[in-house]
Amino acid sequence: MTARVIGLSALLVLSILLAPPQGARAQSVLERTPNLQGDWIGDELHLTFVHRMWRVRRGGENRATASTSSMVGYPVRTDVLLAAQYASRSTVGRSNELELFARWAPLRPVEGAPVGLAVAAAYNTAAESFDGEVSVRLPVSELQLFGSVRAFSDAYRSGDSRVALGAGILARLRPSVALAADVVSVVDREAGEKIAWSAGLQLWIPRSPHSVSFHATNAATTTLQGSSMGSRTMWGFDFTTPLTFF
Repeated sequence: MTARVIGLSALLVLSILLAPPQGARAQSVLERTPNLQGDWIGDELHLTFVHRMWRVRRGGENRATASTSSMVGYPVRTDVLLAAQYASRSTVGRSNELELFARWAPLRPVEGAPVGLAVAAAYNTAAESFDGEVSVRLPVSELQLFGSVRAFSDAYRSGDSRVALGAGILARLRPSVALAADVVSVVDREAGEKIAWSAGLQLWIPRSPHSVSFHATNAATTTLQGSSMGSRTMWGFDFTTPLTFF
């Protein structure tokens, strides 16, 4: 079974590397890193599904457990996204996490702007916190550089407001293939708190409207708070799809 999964994964990666580039939709992992969304808006109703797995030792045995983050977003304008994101096994406050957010991106490189700029406002039900983010994206040849400043009114249900800073990079190897990495950290980390990080292979699936990211990270969820604090190393994927039947 393991050999079959490895073989199918290798075949998928090979087909993406050899396939000619297709017309790209806006909701693509080739415009962001695993933990930094940047000015990502999309051009229609869309869904992202993130699954991250890790091992735990219980009863003398190694067992696999996972966290999932599912987001549904709709661009009410070409520069405004309204979305809801639900995550299980969150490290923020409680076991489950719901984030409602709006993102405004007045500048986007996919629309010809020299730099990407986005402002997001969110409410996190697990932390009962009003959160926000200002993010930038700078295209430099085949590279895209990301920066982020985040603020939380109640960080990780601690009762304290905190700020987090993030940076990332995405390198295009082909129009449909990229490598991405990022780091995010709360300012003035306390003892035991870890910097969140991720690194992954970002792929456009040939002859389809879908994209997928295979990545490693230590952040359990992809909400603003969930992706700003690290825990254990995890392996996962991020799959995006437009909901065209609506």
